[in-house]
Amino acid sequence: MPRSIHGGRHELGQNFLTHRPTLARITVLVARTSGRILELGCGDGVLTRELGALGRPLTAIDLDEHRVGRLRRALPDVRVEVADATRHPLDAEVVVGNIPFHVTTPILRRLLSHGRWNEAVLLTQWEVARKRAGVGGGTLMTAQSAPWFEFSLEGRVPAWGFSPRPSVDGGLLAITRRGSPLVPVSDRKRYDAFVRAMFTGRGGSLAAVVAAAARIPMGGGPACQYAFPETAGLDVRWRLPGRGSNAFPAICAPSSGPSSGIRSAAGDVSRPAIRARSQLAAPEATRRHTPSRRDGSPPPCVPAGPRVLHGRYSRRMSAFGTLETPVGVIGVESDGAAITRVTWRSTAPEGSVVSADPGADPLLAEALAQLRAYFDGALQRFDVPVDLGVQTTATRAVLLALQETVAHGETVTYGGLAARSGTAVPARGIGSIMGANPVPLIVPCHRVVAGDGLGGYSGGDTGRGLETKRWLLEHEGALPTSLF
Repeated sequence: MPRSIHGGRHELGQNFLTHRPTLARITVLVARTSGRILELGCGDGVLTRELGALGRPLTAIDLDEHRVGRLRRALPDVRVEVADATRHPLDAEVVVGNIPFHVTTPILRRLLSHGRWNEAVLLTQWEVARKRAGVGGGTLMTAQSAPWFEFSLEGRVPAWGFSPRPSVDGGLLAITRRGSPLVPVSDRKRYDAFVRAMFTGRGGSLAAVVAAAARIPMGGGPACQYAFPETAGLDVRWRLPGRGSNAFPAICAPSSGPSSGIRSAAGDVSRPAIRARSQLAAPEATRRHTPSRRDGSPPPCVPAGPRVLHGRYSRRMSAFGTLETPVGVIGVESDGAAITRVTWRSTAPEGSVVSADPGADPLLAEALAQLRAYFDGALQRFDVPVDLGVQTTATRAVLLALQETVAHGETVTYGGLAARSGTAVPARGIGSIMGANPVPLIVPCHRVVAGDGLGGYSGGDTGRGLETKRWLLEHEGALPTSLF
């Protein structure tokens, strides 16, 4: 192909997506939206073809005039233009793109400050996607944007899923414009100043950071006036949940003045709005996510937490299948887009369809095949999307930490997993999260043990939970012999 006047794909920073599960995942996310679609950096059109099949108005842009020409001829129903993603109007309802890694930040900044779009699905560097979604800690940009946008981490893409292969994994980030902002637009500058002060202020604790930034003495009471000029009229109110807990500040409207400042979805201005300096503005529940694993050393397209389907979407009819294993009959439920449940039961739950044709739901058939390979000792990582349902930010972070850091043949204590997750969830709370895990085995809660024994396990047939947990750990060669 002739060389573009802007340079080749290396100069343009293009790493074309070749990972089929990620292409399918992006298409599913976009299919759940409505309105016109704008694709940034369409390249050779691998994703463009999938988006075009949705039958909605689609504009695809790229800097490479030769690739644009080829794509115009191949996809006459798609509007393909030579344009720069950092300058093209963001006037479609949905923005999608495999963003060149070297321009991720300027494109994100432009998205969050311009345009009339409602939904964005972006493929960026893994660390950028993770931080923007507030998983394991937030960033200044995310915190300043959170009152107007919701961020969610929808997947991890292995480096080998691109061509040419980059040096880091990719991450799938979804952004939704809030219908009702949590901070009035008129207060945006003051809110930005407050967040910046929190990120850049000095002090060894959250209370010290705010005290220093606001120029107030420590120990001045549970409420203090936020004094610097940019935020005149706002209060910082402190909530101390209990001994050993972090302080939770909230920006509140002055009690005597009109309502302003941060509001929860219900409009309660007294609700804590910022969890901690390093975890600003991670919403309590975002979209549904779909964690997945793959048998191979690089992590696969790994959706990283729960995703909440908005009311305009309808849940698909579920399919159900079973598998005989050494630890009992395992039931698997699929909605066609993700695995929604793994249980020890041989009968389908209400609303599920049991098909005589194993291939009627390819995802269900694949999940059962991978589980069979796991019990045969031929598979260590699963590569199927899963849907965890609606979860809190803390639960999502804990399950992500489990999936990302505890491999086949390893174990972690409840307290150790709490530390890895970066949350304030105590060890007992970690146990509760493990007990409510909707997809055991795929998200390996059996690898979480107590400091002095196996701990508990809600999987397995009735009354055989610990026996099942012991078998699974022995099967993986992970049973710590020092405990028994």
